[in-house]
Amino acid sequence: MPPLPSKTVVERLLDGLDIALRLVLALMVFGIFGVLFAQVLCRYVFSLPLYWSEELAKYLMIYVTTIGAAVAYRNYAHPYLMIVTSALSGSRLRVYDLILRIPVFIFFCVFAYVGWRYAVSNEWMTTPGLQISFFWPFFAVPLGAVCVLCYLVLDTANILVWGRSWLMPPDADPLLDATEFPA
Repeated sequence: MPPLPSKTVVERLLDGLDIALRLVLALMVFGIFGVLFAQVLCRYVFSLPLYWSEELAKYLMIYVTTIGAAVAYRNYAHPYLMIVTSALSGSRLRVYDLILRIPVFIFFCVFAYVGWRYAVSNEWMTTPGLQISFFWPFFAVPLGAVCVLCYLVLDTANILVWGRSWLMPPDADPLLDATEFPA
């Protein structure tokens, strides 16, 4: 097997985004653990419950979910029709994948827009425990959608310009090969 070619600029950007989001996820999960551990310790050992801890843990979990969805998209971990993908190969699989990206792109654009509008329209309210604007908990939705869109746009550019994707082998040709489709 020939050696893998070096990574493209887009692949390095995708890897950097992936590392950054995984680091943020790890910090948030550790933060959830820390806050809930402190809550249990304060409540049962010191009899001084932290009134804001459950709320912070809940909001961190929302961010973990939305950003985690983006990382899952990057790792192709969301469900898809394996019966279709297993029946396709080569450029047919790439064309199928590129076509499926169109509704995903539209969905996450709408999701980001609606999430942003919802966050902005509720920024005047404050959370009961933390006393922060409800904008911040609701901001997780458009943030996660934009993260998915970043992965989607960068990987699509990588497919169209360099013919590579985390889904495809590195030497695959992204363009439709007419010899694979007999007339």
